[in-house]
Amino acid sequence: MQLRKAIYTAMLTLGVSMAAYAQIDTVCVRETTGAFGFYSVDTDAASLASSVNSVYSWQVFLTDTSTAVLDAVITTEIAGPGSTNQIQIDWTEVPTGNYLVEVVETDTITNCVGDPVYIEVQLLEPLQPEILCDTISISEFAFTWENLQGAESYQIEVFVDGISIDFIPNYVTNSEQGLFTVPNILPGQLVGLLVTPVGSNEACFEAGSTECSITCTPISVNIEETICQNDLPYEWNNNVYTSGGSYDVTLLT
Repeated sequence: MQLRKAIYTAMLTLGVSMAAYAQIDTVCVRETTGAFGFYSVDTDAASLASSVNSVYSWQVFLTDTSTAVLDAVITTEIAGPGSTNQIQIDWTEVPTGNYLVEVVETDTITNCVGDPVYIEVQLLEPLQPEILCDTISISEFAFTWENLQGAESYQIEVFVDGISIDFIPNYVTNSEQGLFTVPNILPGQLVGLLVTPVGSNEACFEAGSTECSITCTPISVNIEETICQNDLPYEWNNNVYTSGGSYDVTLLT
């Protein structure tokens, strides 16, 4: 019997202990989307049909197979009525850690029950880069983050005032920290960085993001102008004045 996870095949040999299994299915437990795994046995690559006259029983255990994990929700018949060779497991309510998915095949004609076959599942909380923003000058930012173990590169997207202005699909750094600089920023603009780690199939990552802005500190300037009555209306700093008095204005740069 062959046990399949998602679209690849887990070639598991009957009677072999789990220590001999090289394949571990890594599932990322995400708060927003939950955690789901898709598993199948004895499927034909073309039709996904199960073995003739076979039914399959699925359970989830702790790694010593002594305790069933009831919080793992197993959904059968995802491939049609009567199908038990393909299932979905909702891992969302299961604590992070290592578990075993067990499947047992029974021949409905002979009632012969096969040996259990297992695949190990590792539930992980995704690692997320914590990005820090540092103002270098009045027109330049530096974004830094600690590199995540298992990350081979990063996808970086830059936003200014909520609009994406740049996308770097394969940013590689050999130092302990990532460093990305965004120049040519005007005071008052909100600059955001979205950093998505990219790693091997075993990696469990989520994107990290941060925003920062350079603020313009208001200055107060008192300017006194003496204007003759016959000079009115008077235009100054793009403002028109028709009578004398004290005015608060915004200086234009």
